[in-house]
Amino acid sequence: MELGVTEAFGDGKYHFKLTWTGCAAVEKAAGGVPFERLVWRFYEHQAGIAEIEAVIRQGLLGGDGGEVREEPVKLNTAMVDDLVRAYVTGPDRRPIIESRKLAAAIVIAAYQGYEPAQTDAKKSPRSRRTAKPDRHRSGPRELRDDEHPAE
Repeated sequence: MELGVTEAFGDGKYHFKLTWTGCAAVEKAAGGVPFERLVWRFYEHQAGIAEIEAVIRQGLLGGDGGEVREEPVKLNTAMVDDLVRAYVTGPDRRPIIESRKLAAAIVIAAYQGYEPAQTDAKKSPRSRRTAKPDRHRSGPRELRDDEHPAE
């Protein structure tokens, strides 16, 4: 069961994972709102700016690095702060919706986890029949407005 996601972000591709301590830090940044309520805020498209920023920051801290120009990178707190400032909160940041979608994927992975996509065609039952190609990316998907998370 995977509890983190690897996504393109800023200058590279990074792994984002909310640790238990990271979830507590996100709760604190959200004014003490319980983590499960934060999950619902992301499902309902009601997450605040501070929550989005905290999730991405804590996800980077818990994710243990990534790749920049195909070279492995280990992140420290100062590097995470620089990435968040450059791509989430700074004057030249990316659009808020991009940050919200990324934060939602991080929260959903931490909350419910997911099974990674199989890469070996022999193990995949889908490979034994004619079917539409799997269009879903590897990782949790964000629910539509009319869906609710599994309880």
